[in-house]
Amino acid sequence: IRFALESRSPVDLVIVDVQGRLVRSLLRDELGAGTHEVAWDGRAESGESVGTGMYFMVLRHSRGVESRKVLRVP
Repeated sequence: IRFALESRSPVDLVIVDVQGRLVRSLLRDELGAGTHEVAWDGRAESGESVGTGMYFMVLRHSRGVESRKVLRVP
């Protein structure tokens, strides 16, 4: 998952299911301006692999909230 920040910001990056339930927290940190990349291995917080389907990446930072669809395929 690639994203860019215009300035230094606290960042919270999570994966949620289509019902908005937390699947996995990927990042909670303060990052500098620029492009950043975080990998999701398709696992839930429990360590189990999640099922095939649509999920959402939700990125919260000082300028707002962004979300993107993430399709998990076998």
